[in-house]
Amino acid sequence: MKKTGKKKLIIILLAVAACIGVSLRIIYVNKHARLPEYKVYARGQSIEEDGFSYTVEDATLYHMSDFEKVYNDGRRYMSGRTDDDLLILVVRIRLDVVGDTNTFNVPDNYLEAVDVLSMVDSDNFAVFNPSLADGTFRSGESLNYVFCLYKENYAAKDWKRIKELRMDYDIVYSGYPVRACLDVGAVSWYRASDAGKEQEGK
Repeated sequence: MKKTGKKKLIIILLAVAACIGVSLRIIYVNKHARLPEYKVYARGQSIEEDGFSYTVEDATLYHMSDFEKVYNDGRRYMSGRTDDDLLILVVRIRLDVVGDTNTFNVPDNYLEAVDVLSMVDSDNFAVFNPSLADGTFRSGESLNYVFCLYKENYAAKDWKRIKELRMDYDIVYSGYPVRACLDVGAVSWYRASDAGKEQEGK
């Protein structure tokens, strides 16, 4: 009985010591970890990465039904979604070659607004930018970056800010050691009269 009691005591002491050790390590890392430098490039400024320069030109917010007409040949973009619970932000970004590369990879950037992250639609990137697929794209032309904004991901007050065009957005290009972002800047609602301009990137 005494041996069992001693074993339990030893196990408890070891568990307490392990917890203290882990806690001390967490405190140490939190005190000494290097936070990433935060750099935001305003609209009109360019960010360079992997031999390319990226510059935000404009940003347009779409109801899904309008987006489908402009970018998806009228086909359904996302089943189970409506104009009430899905808005689509299209950011036109000018791409310039600044290095000796000529290979552009499908982007994996994400859009940040409040604490919500939205990935670029990389699966359909070629659909929204056919000049990349057919080889007619030239340095200095624009690409359409498509981001889906889901109502359920935002607090009611933030969803209202999105619809009132009062939300701030950043496109994140790198996270560490420098967290580099492009500020999307002012966003406008899509109007049918803008159709020609919106298709320039296509």
